[in-house]
Amino acid sequence: MQLAAIVEQAPSLTKPIPEPLDDLDSLLASPSMWDMDAMLPDQVEKSSDRSETRAQTALASGESNALAAPNEKQVARQHRVGAGEDRKLATSREVQKRFRQRQKARKASIEAELDATKAELHELRFRQQQLESRNVLLERVAEINNADTDILSDQGLVCPSLARKAISGEPVLIITLWDQHHSMTVDAVSQMSTKEFSHLWTAYVHNMGRLLLDNSGRGTDTEQPLIQMLTEAACLHCCISAYNVDTLKAALASRLDTGMPLDRHQLGHAFYSQFLVMADLSEQQIADLLHLRRMCITRRAQLVNCRKAKLSQIPAECFSDIRMPHPAENVVKLQSIGAFVRANGSEDFRVWSATMCACLRGVLTGRQHAMALVHAYPSLLRIDDMLDSLAVQQSEPSQLQLLAVAHTVDTAPHCKDLYAYIDSLSEASIPHYVPFLRRASSGSSGTGSSDGFVLAACSDC
Repeated sequence: MQLAAIVEQAPSLTKPIPEPLDDLDSLLASPSMWDMDAMLPDQVEKSSDRSETRAQTALASGESNALAAPNEKQVARQHRVGAGEDRKLATSREVQKRFRQRQKARKASIEAELDATKAELHELRFRQQQLESRNVLLERVAEINNADTDILSDQGLVCPSLARKAISGEPVLIITLWDQHHSMTVDAVSQMSTKEFSHLWTAYVHNMGRLLLDNSGRGTDTEQPLIQMLTEAACLHCCISAYNVDTLKAALASRLDTGMPLDRHQLGHAFYSQFLVMADLSEQQIADLLHLRRMCITRRAQLVNCRKAKLSQIPAECFSDIRMPHPAENVVKLQSIGAFVRANGSEDFRVWSATMCACLRGVLTGRQHAMALVHAYPSLLRIDDMLDSLAVQQSEPSQLQLLAVAHTVDTAPHCKDLYAYIDSLSEASIPHYVPFLRRASSGSSGTGSSDGFVLAACSDC
């Protein structure tokens, strides 16, 4: 009864039992006896709910732990990342420092190699220039040796003026040629013909060319014979310029070896430009030469302007073809004008000759001077043309530009410096370069300026 009541109350918990109870094997073999879901559905559902709840709780707990754990790990990771970045920065700085050091050392090494290469190149160019100059000098000496042999041997036939006796007390020139010493009076120089002067000059140039070849590469102390030739040749040229203008003009216009007319373009800008390269002038020498050029042109222009102004004061009747004025009318004025013109001309020549002397015997060394004379042969050296070529190279003002502003320049202190400079030169200083601007700037009358002249009103010549 009880079993029947339980069955009735819970029909869903049981399954119908086959009628033949004794058939145990078929009962056990029935699948429904082992279907737990069918037998206990509520219990299974509750058990599943509990399992799901526990799983959710565990999951929530795991998520909270997972959320809490990354904060600590993140902080540790950040610390590790920061430390790594610091190490990387330090390493990068060290690498950059080493790179800069290597780059600096490499740059210093390259600069040292470049300086050494430049010095070697300069030495090679200087040596090449010396060899080229020597080759040109050999050609010039060979041409001179092919000249008239009488010029180089028999002085008696060549220059009769040497046989003229010197008057006691009269200035004389010493001529050391053909292994003999001769004395020539100023009067003899004034009467010397162009042929005689050409023969003497050719002999001087021949000796200087030979001495230049013999003293190639040696010091100036071994060039005493060369300096003697230069001194004698310079004195001869100065005397010819002062006392025998006709011979000088003829010598300038003709070849000294043949006497034929000279091509004016033979010693043009190209020749002097080439010679200036061979001469290898220093920057200070160039500055001195350009300063002397500006001073000479400016001062001579002032003298010319004063001379023109004075000559314009001659009365017009002195040139009249209609009426001959009485000599007493203008004698005083004409005498005054004549005296002024003579003094003006003397000063003009003095400025020019002093400038040429300063250039050749002071600024240029003895060797450079001799080279200029030898390379210019069979022509006479024109120092003013050489200065003009140097001015073109250095982008200096032309003669016309200097003449245009000559009246605004005070040349008095510069002329005073020039004459003092000439007085300081001696035969011992000829082999060397004697600075002009540096000496002028240290003197009491010098302007101390290497850029030009002091602009001022020129009221007196």
